[in-house]
Amino acid sequence: MGKQMPLGIGVDIIEVKRFRAIGRLERVAELVLTEGEYREFARHPDPALHLASRFALKEAVIKACPARLTYRDIEIRKKGIKPDVRILGGLSRVSVLGSLSHSTDYVAGFAEAYLGPTQNGDLHVFLPNASGSGTSAYGFPEIIRAEKRESHPFA
Repeated sequence: MGKQMPLGIGVDIIEVKRFRAIGRLERVAELVLTEGEYREFARHPDPALHLASRFALKEAVIKACPARLTYRDIEIRKKGIKPDVRILGGLSRVSVLGSLSHSTDYVAGFAEAYLGPTQNGDLHVFLPNASGSGTSAYGFPEIIRAEKRESHPFA
């Protein structure tokens, strides 16, 4: 595996009592979680804490990625004691390292997004904007491309 280009970092903090106060927590979970995440939520002994933690990490991932993502474009599963973050759909070249921390009152999520090389060594990612024109809200072109060469820092 080649080196990865950093795309961004994101952090979010949630006050757990705000999620405990939600009357229809299941409905919010349906809007925010993928099907697999919802199954974990439904089995969790503290659903409000579970949903708050997933929400915080998804917010951090959205902040770390230069593409427009929705909550359901991001899947967070537990892998041992660490969260395993996956970007679903067209951003398969983007990988995310995520971390969660919580106390009784707060949950914090942290994410670092990276872009990895393709089979031929080029670095690329599609960044659609709201209009679908092929550029992101940040003004990036449709494809970010860096030729693999010795002088390139990610070669």
